[in-house]
Amino acid sequence: MTTPQAGNLDAYLEARIDRQPGDDGCWLWTLKPDREGYGVANWAGRTHRAHRLAYSHWVGPIPDGAELDHTCEIHACVRPSHLDPVTGLVNLERKHLRRGETPERARELALLDQQMYARQSEKRRADTAARSAAADVAQSVGVRVGTRLRRSTSKAGVIWRVVAITAYGGEPWLTVTSERTGYEDRMRLGDLAVATIIT
Repeated sequence: MTTPQAGNLDAYLEARIDRQPGDDGCWLWTLKPDREGYGVANWAGRTHRAHRLAYSHWVGPIPDGAELDHTCEIHACVRPSHLDPVTGLVNLERKHLRRGETPERARELALLDQQMYARQSEKRRADTAARSAAADVAQSVGVRVGTRLRRSTSKAGVIWRVVAITAYGGEPWLTVTSERTGYEDRMRLGDLAVATIIT
């Protein structure tokens, strides 16, 4: 028996699918795709990749750690029979096989891709942690986004507004904008020793 929510999801999905002709035609998601070409679905207050939502609804949960490989190679397709749950490595390997690589070369390229994605992911995590740490340090000396300051102790100096707090080389930096001209500049948080915080 389907629950009312499941029935509503059926209607939601069906209204947004263009079933291609043929016994094995793709079911194309008709709403605007994301930048990688995957359908985007907004359901129950959350944004989902449409193929993952459709698979979960019509087939069942996607196994932990699995990705859905589009065996048809069409990212906008949500037809469950065209979606195969596989590991990330297998998905990458299949991508290279479809491009004509030998099985050995496809495996090698998939491993290299996986290493690159892992490095990129680690860099994003490190950058996020560095920005958070920089914001904590800045806040400990009374600076946050929106703080107004002069970059000298002179009362006649230009007033700057902090618009971002970032980290470069492990050190907190402020991105500031002149209130008079709109010019944007960067300054080290350590340079606040010769600056005057206004608000």
